[in-house]
Amino acid sequence: MLPSRCSHMARAARRHVGWIGVAAFLLAGCAGSGPAGQSAASSPSPDPMTQHYVALVHSYWIAYKKAEGDIPSLARVCGYFVQVGEVDPLVCRPRIVAILPPHEKFLSDLGTTPAPPKFAADDQAFRTQIPMAIAHLKATMAAAAAGNAQQVSDEFEAYVEAMIPLFPNLDHVDPSMPHD
Repeated sequence: MLPSRCSHMARAARRHVGWIGVAAFLLAGCAGSGPAGQSAASSPSPDPMTQHYVALVHSYWIAYKKAEGDIPSLARVCGYFVQVGEVDPLVCRPRIVAILPPHEKFLSDLGTTPAPPKFAADDQAFRTQIPMAIAHLKATMAAAAAGNAQQVSDEFEAYVEAMIPLFPNLDHVDPSMPHD
């Protein structure tokens, strides 16, 4: 009697599992659609002003990261929290010369690109911090040209400190990639 009762319970369990599977399949098929067959994930596309502003920030970051190159070596030769003896002004200067133009272009482009209201605070941060970063890059280049390793390090650290507050703003405007 025990084996047949177990067999009956096993068949009943399989039937319930089968119905549960069918129900789950049907629910999964319906979950992706809303009224009139619209996808639940769809949202209105951003307005042209927003699209343009996001594209501007995105292209700035791509150009900057390309110019920046290998970050650990840049930090070492330009003196970001390293011993002054590790700073190499002659190697640092061309690296700084390479990363300056993306910042200058971005600042210039911001002058002709209105920010959408939802990015007003981000835009203000860019317009405040980027000029400070540029000033520190230019001071780093001057110190490197003079061969002053301590001043190179001090100015490069100030440049990095001017950039760090922008990371959340960059992430807010362009969440498609990390900004660090």
